[in-house]
Amino acid sequence: MLHHNRPAYPGINVTAARAITARVAEAATVLITPVTLDGRTLHRVLLLDAAGAEVGTADAARRALRLLREAFPAADWSREQLAHLGRADLTEQRYPAAPIDLGLDAEGGDR
Repeated sequence: MLHHNRPAYPGINVTAARAITARVAEAATVLITPVTLDGRTLHRVLLLDAAGAEVGTADAARRALRLLREAFPAADWSREQLAHLGRADLTEQRYPAAPIDLGLDAEGGDR
């Protein structure tokens, strides 16, 4: 699947990245996905190693979310975010909703 990503917040935050890797040394990325449940938005947080395997505990994931929200306050937390700990940056993940040829997205419209 192609990603159309953009920086979620200008700059980097080395302090947050170091704080996360201090708790879970093997963590390479943090994937934060908003989930709506009973009208409330919660966040599913996955700490992933370089191979994409989940690492760390639920407590470490909650702490990572808190650190990243504090480090990147202007990020759109209603969208999926990916923190690259080695680069100490946060990227908003954007996925195309449907192929444009289907005419289902707002840009393509009905043809």
